[in-house]
Amino acid sequence: MQVRQQWAGYDTTVEIELLFDKAAKLISYYERKVLKKAGNPKVADLEAYLKKLTQEQLPLEYYGEGDDMSDLGLKLFVDAEMVPLYKEGLLGRAYECFWYEIAGDVIGFVMHEGNRQMDCSLITLNRKTGQIIDRASIGGISYSMMMRGETQYTFNKDLSIRAEMSLTSIEYDENTGEEKELTTTNVEYFQVNKNGKISRKSKS
Repeated sequence: MQVRQQWAGYDTTVEIELLFDKAAKLISYYERKVLKKAGNPKVADLEAYLKKLTQEQLPLEYYGEGDDMSDLGLKLFVDAEMVPLYKEGLLGRAYECFWYEIAGDVIGFVMHEGNRQMDCSLITLNRKTGQIIDRASIGGISYSMMMRGETQYTFNKDLSIRAEMSLTSIEYDENTGEEKELTTTNVEYFQVNKNGKISRKSKS
């Protein structure tokens, strides 16, 4: 008898031998040999992870941060050699945000990394192979005593991204002692192709 056994990180077909008594109770289970190892453990891990993460539909507006990433997320989306550094707090923190479908098996995953200065990255990958296709920094959030930077994102149905970055600095008037906020805005555009490649469209 052949049985497929499948769970996160494991997918195989084995030949088994079952023995029942006269009351149809199972009294013996024996796996004779592995017939087929199917799939890629990395893909199974990815699918298990995506089920726990928010899937968004385009178009969407995005403004803030996400939740602390799990170890699985770190392994999938951060270079393997960097994982221990994140765990020890030497590289700040990593936050998971959301993912969305691009075309076919290609998906986009948005994450933040950093500490006082958070970099927002878009990672594109093929969910059937688990391979990362492209990665781009599309903005971020930064805080200090004298300066604050924020990015508002628009993810469009045509797979373009508008990132509006506002930088607010605080200046003191030496004569009056009053604080004055000065804000400058910069807009960047990115285009995600259906094959997962990311390009910067223009800058204003």
